[in-house]
Amino acid sequence: MHDQIQEAILDQQVMFLRYRDGRLRIVEPYCYWETPRGQRMMRAYQRSGYSASGEAEGWKTFKVADIRGFKERGERFELPPREGYSPFDMPVARFFAMIAPDVPAWVNEAPPVGQRRDDAGRRALAG
Repeated sequence: MHDQIQEAILDQQVMFLRYRDGRLRIVEPYCYWETPRGQRMMRAYQRSGYSASGEAEGWKTFKVADIRGFKERGERFELPPREGYSPFDMPVARFFAMIAPDVPAWVNEAPPVGQRRDDAGRRALAG
């Protein structure tokens, strides 16, 4: 399933997912990572299907070990990512695959690593 999840993310494939409860969900997989404790996780936007929380649509995090089935639906999802997507709000040891989020404006405004802005706003090498 490792390769299948990576390919689904990279190809932006809408997937049928059967989770530990055996119930079907339709998801857009965005991010697949391993936690510092070695647990593999997947962040996806759930379009429809069962939800223990009662919210059938929205951002969900799935334990990969609890996924019982994962199959392409034959449809691609569109980018940019849906509102609320952030792959950096959980503990991550390493990413296997992810759709990169929009870069915050401050990233483009910041000087490159190893440089700083002087009082006049000019870029200067960090000493």
